[in-house]
Amino acid sequence: MNNKIRINFSYKFNLNSDKICEFYKKNWDKDIILGNKMFYKWNFIENPFNLKKDYNCLAVDESNNIIGIMGLSLRDFFLEEKKMKGAELTTWVLDKNYRGKGIGKKMLIFLKKKFDILVGSGITDEAKSVYLLNDFTYLKHIPRFFKIYNIKNMEKYIRLKCEGIKQYDVSLIKEKFINDSYKFDEVSKKSLLCLDDFQKKDFNFFSKSKKWLIWRYFNHPFFNYIIYCIENNNKKAIFVMRFDVISKMKIGYLVDAFGDIEAIGILPHILNKIAKRNKINVIEFYSTYGLFNSIFVSNNWISTIDDDHIKFMNRLYPPKWVEPATTSLILWCKHKNTSFYNFSKLYINKSDLDLDRPSAGFIKLNFNST
Repeated sequence: MNNKIRINFSYKFNLNSDKICEFYKKNWDKDIILGNKMFYKWNFIENPFNLKKDYNCLAVDESNNIIGIMGLSLRDFFLEEKKMKGAELTTWVLDKNYRGKGIGKKMLIFLKKKFDILVGSGITDEAKSVYLLNDFTYLKHIPRFFKIYNIKNMEKYIRLKCEGIKQYDVSLIKEKFINDSYKFDEVSKKSLLCLDDFQKKDFNFFSKSKKWLIWRYFNHPFFNYIIYCIENNNKKAIFVMRFDVISKMKIGYLVDAFGDIEAIGILPHILNKIAKRNKINVIEFYSTYGLFNSIFVSNNWISTIDDDHIKFMNRLYPPKWVEPATTSLILWCKHKNTSFYNFSKLYINKSDLDLDRPSAGFIKLNFNST
């Protein structure tokens, strides 16, 4: 039976994306946003790196029926200042009748022949074993940080080990950095910067080309983002925010931050201003890059990995406590003797992979789209 199964990119099979959405709806164990036709088209076809082609990896039988899919988006990756052929992996699922037959392994072999670098997140235990047997590296935790600015209306979403934390007031914590020479403002499409060249020497990361930034933040079908530019001593950085209100709790997501480290250094101070201006309860941020993370920790941000005195819920649609309170990462690189596995230089944040993807619950609550 396996000899008749073919594996290739979706566009090679000339399959209508509606069929793939239906496959996700039928085979995923709960409602999933990839069953939404509008989101699917935006995510997998309109992505500028995909060049209007559907690069999802499919396994099909002799009748061209889908039996497996690995969500996939092409995206350049900068490794040791060199541009590599990378891909973001997401939402891998097989028809239950074809599981345990080696098809998943064949899909990974196919992808490893096509790319230099593969990265995915949120790995299930079942998928993890297949990845590990096929030369991928697994990281249990992507560091997640948050800062509470006002504990009011957060009772359902936090857990406290210390009663004194109930009187927590961020305004009482003295700031460690005050500098009036900087400026920051919102950025339009026309004034948007591509800072790939500024970052290549500092860390390894997925490209943030101008076309990608416009697609990712200005053309998103459901989320609204605000992009800011920081200038500090002629050094520049970009950061991206998204805001939400859940049962009166106002949450800010620091989705992305990149650019010169001298400009990034004042970002916690700027976020304090944004939180105060917008009456935000809490802001969260995901990042694997140690130098960025140290800036936030030194400014009293809480690590979900290292700090246990206060916990902040990481699944909000619908609200649910999940352990661990962050997510995992899976990685593979064709070139084993590189700094790709020097995780102090790897930079993955909430903008990458599917870490800032709307849930089906979010869509049902806020939109009528199907």
